Parts: sequence; structure tokens; C-alpha cells
Amino acid sequence: MVYLARRIWWAWPLWAVSRLPVVMRLLDCGYRWFAARRYCLNGSCEITNKTVERAGDWRPVGCALGFVLAMGGILPAWARMWSLAAVLFFGFKWITWIRALRGGLQMGIGRSLGYWLLWPGMSPSTFARAGYNGRPLEWVCTVAKIALGAVLVWGMARRLPADQSLLVGWVGWAGLAFLLHFGVMHLLALAWRVPPIMRAPILATSLRDFWSARWNTAFRDLAQVLWFTPFRRRYGTGMATLGVFLASGVLHELVISVPARAGFGLPTLYFVLQGLGMVLERRWERSPVCQRLMTWLIVAGPAFWLFHPPFIQRVVFPFLRVIGAVN
Repeated sequence: MVYLARRIWWAWPLWAVSRLPVVMRLLDCGYRWFAARRYCLNGSCEITNKTVERAGDWRPVGCALGFVLAMGGILPAWARMWSLAAVLFFGFKWITWIRALRGGLQMGIGRSLGYWLLWPGMSPSTFARAGYNGRPLEWVCTVAKIALGAVLVWGMARRLPADQSLLVGWVGWAGLAFLLHFGVMHLLALAWRVPPIMRAPILATSLRDFWSARWNTAFRDLAQVLWFTPFRRRYGTGMATLGVFLASGVLHELVISVPARAGFGLPTLYFVLQGLGMVLERRWERSPVCQRLMTWLIVAGPAFWLFHPPFIQRVVFPFLRVIGAVN
């Protein structure tokens, strides 16, 4: 329209105004707004209804999260952590489940309860089409990881000096990871015949392989639907990747820094670094050895940013004491 206006004498002022700073950007935004609603002129708009409907999916999550944050001063730090984690977990379960049902997915009551309560994944379609057959060795290894986690939590952590709260907390936190993420959650996946969310991350060959295919695929599935796909359409793959890691950082701030009331910004910094690493890792992907080395340097090196000392000392260590892992 601006191009044509320049060649029509009575429309020429529109072209002249468009030369002013920011005007073209405003016109572009206006066009995009109109294009998204051009079928809404008859009073009913399917696009708007879907947008409002999807925005409404977040209301239960926001209300529950606000309630827990408001009650945070009453709860001990470890209880705040688990409360916030539970709100986010079941809130994202709700969003993925209700959207899958709207999309036509059929899931019985028993299977739905299993998805909500007995599986950590975030993909209802994956859970509905069970077909994963774990090998006998996989069952044995899963039980072994549960045993290892129990030994770390109630064995090794107990034997360490209680005044070394940071060391005790790290050992206990590692034990809880083996016990829950690599153990119980893997066992539940095998029982439901669905792929586990942890897929031998130690074998990762790159940052992309680690975060996209091996480490906590539940968050990968969630981020793919909620953030990555919408961001990629508008901003491209690189910015979408950084956006997903930024969102992950904010979520971890809620579960880690907020209960500890310290260390704000460190989990976000950790995940921004991971996002930048994924965007830039093509520079060293020609050397497999270098790629593996850089992967673990970026993932494990700054881990203390993610699980910072205030979190370990103020949240993890008291929780270990509550469950009897520390005298």
C-alpha cells in the first residue's frame, strides 16, 4: 500500500508519513494484527476464541502459584521448594492434558489418572500409545540406581561430618536424583511401557543431544509445545532456543532461588549459557572429542550456578535432616 501510495497524487502523504522513524514498524504491526483477524469481521472469530481459551489454561496454574508464594513465609524452605515444584508439575500436566483432549486425543479414566499421578512425562500422546518394551537388563539397572540413591542419601550423607552442610547437601542431592529421576521415574516408565524421561545422559555427544534427547525429555516435550514452536515461527530457531532456556531458568528460579531466598539470577545464568552453547556448538562439532569435552564443560562446570550454595545449605540440607539422612 505504501509503495502504491507514492505513485498516486492524493495518497502521496501516506508515503511521506511512512518515511518517519518507527512508522513503518507500526504499520507492519497493524497489518499483522489485521491479517490475524481478517476472518473476524462477521462477529465470530475462531482464532481469538482459541487464543482466549489457551490463555485460560494458565489461570489455575497462576492462582495456585500465587497462593503458594503468598503462603511461603509460613512454610519451611524445603516445603516451599516441594510445594512450588508440585504446583508447576501438576499445572503443566493440566495444560498439556486439556490441550491434548481438545485436539482429539482419547484417554480413559485409568490412563488419565496414570498420566496425572504415576508418570513424570508431559506428552499425553506419548503416554496414550504405550509400546516401549524395556529389556531385562534395563529393569535391573533401574533397581540398581534406586539402591545407589538410597545408599547416597541414607548411607554416605549420614557418615559425612554434619558441619559440612554444603558437602552433605551435594551428596544427598545427587542421591535423590538417582533415587527419583533415574530410579523411580524410570521404573514407572517401564511399568507403563513408555519411554523414560532420562535416557543415559552420560552418553551425550553434544549439548543438543544432551538437552534435546537425553536429559529430562518431559521438559523438552513441554517446551516444544509451549515456547519453542511459537517462538520459532516468529523469531527463528536460534532465538527460540534461547527463549526456551530462558523460560527454564525462570522456572528453576521459582523452585530453587525463591525457597532459598538467595542466589537469584544464577539458575537463569546457567540456562542462558546452555542456550548460547547450543546455538554456537556448530563451531566445534567437527571434532567429536572436542564436542564431548565442551558439552560436559558447559553442562557440569557451572552446575554450582544452578544448585547454588544457599539452596544446598538452606533447602536441601534441612530436607535431608527431615527424612533422616542427617543426624
